[in-house]
Amino acid sequence: MTKQPHIPTSQLSRDANKKDANNMATPIIELKSTKSATPNAPHPCFIDIKQRCLVTAEQLKRYSDPDELPSDTRTAPDLDVGFGQQRALKALQTALDIKASGYHVFAAGENGLGKRTVISRLLTRIAADAPTPDDWVYVHNFTDPRTPLALRLPAGQASLLQQQVTHLWQQAKKRLSQRFRSDQYQSKIEAIKNDTHQKESQA
Repeated sequence: MTKQPHIPTSQLSRDANKKDANNMATPIIELKSTKSATPNAPHPCFIDIKQRCLVTAEQLKRYSDPDELPSDTRTAPDLDVGFGQQRALKALQTALDIKASGYHVFAAGENGLGKRTVISRLLTRIAADAPTPDDWVYVHNFTDPRTPLALRLPAGQASLLQQQVTHLWQQAKKRLSQRFRSDQYQSKIEAIKNDTHQKESQA
């Protein structure tokens, strides 16, 4: 009968744990190798989209013909600043077609969208076929300066009235200055001063 060598219990437990660890690690290695051997293929839908939406280098370049460019910006066609704003343009057209009073238009949006340009072009287009409205001017109210008077004048007469009033004021200022510097006016002032001085002396 052969004698078995004595192996400590701690060494037996370590050998058993090592063996169990080796047995557990083997499937993991096999799983990794199996996973790498069969990579995920893209879905056929993505392949179809990639083929249909592929953009070539030639399609990314665009060249302008110098002969088709306008020689002056005044002869160039207007830019389509209303692109993508169909609802806003329809609302503006509806508002401008209203002939009743008491309606207003309020345009809101980010800066640089072309709100002022679009509205100005629509108003210019409508004004080309519409009759010219009358001019309205405010003049000074000498009875109540806080409430100026509004005058309705035929079209084009407001600027003429402004020129005439300016000319009238310049002429009046010039004549008043001449009268105040005249000898006759100065002599009257001296006479009033002398008369007042005599009355003061007598008093």
